[in-house]
Amino acid sequence: MPTKVGNLVVFGAIEAKWLSLGGLGGALGAPVNNETPTFDGVGRYQDFQAGRTISWHPDTGAHLVYGSIGARWREIGRERFGYPINDESGCPDGVGRFNHFRAEQLQGKPEASIYWSPASGAHEVYGAIRDKWARLGWERGSSRYPLEAEHDEPGVGRLQRFQGGYFTWTPAGGAQQHNGAYAPPPRITLRAISDGGRFIEVQGDNFTGRQSAKVAYDLFAGGGPTTHQTGEHTVAVNEVGHIADRIRVNLSGLSGAQVQATDLSSGRAASASL
Repeated sequence: MPTKVGNLVVFGAIEAKWLSLGGLGGALGAPVNNETPTFDGVGRYQDFQAGRTISWHPDTGAHLVYGSIGARWREIGRERFGYPINDESGCPDGVGRFNHFRAEQLQGKPEASIYWSPASGAHEVYGAIRDKWARLGWERGSSRYPLEAEHDEPGVGRLQRFQGGYFTWTPAGGAQQHNGAYAPPPRITLRAISDGGRFIEVQGDNFTGRQSAKVAYDLFAGGGPTTHQTGEHTVAVNEVGHIADRIRVNLSGLSGAQVQATDLSSGRAASASL
């Protein structure tokens, strides 16, 4: 039988879940809205006091989402990210919390998760990286809890950092686990300037701090046989991993430049063209 609270009503599967959690006198308290259709018109949800939500779908049932996990779930699209397939639960370590979700509207109904711990915060894990992380023991494995959401990383593919390392994904290599902290690859940008002469200005980041980098260049001028100006030299890397360099142009009619900067500590290199 539906439960009326003021002008609001709780009923059906959501009511059954609410009552199992103590109803009006439980942790959820009173509803703050009536049961509402979800974006796809299939599911239903109802919000309760203290930012708690019961979300229902005929294939997943009614489940509770709240706290930091609930806040992140709302931020990334609520049921569009996925319907909860469990109530928020504690991790085996007694520290973290998690919810699993299923995107009922997508082909294959892929599952995803949001994991939270006091030290890492709440972050979603999905796709091939989630599959790999799960096979390695979830948060019980060496990677531990996620520190961020999966995202594109230039020169890497997809990247997600965890407390004990990081995962990458590429179409060719799939999901890979890596130990240790992620160090972004060096990158450089080029700019032609005139300042008492003609120069190619090189700016770079993500080099090893307080070390050195080798800058190798090939400047060229067209218009008939191509003329090249090549060379290399070493530049200092400052304490935050930045390099700044100027290459004097001795050609007339510069038509392009190719520059590579190599971190002499790590061996990693970055290239850019102008």
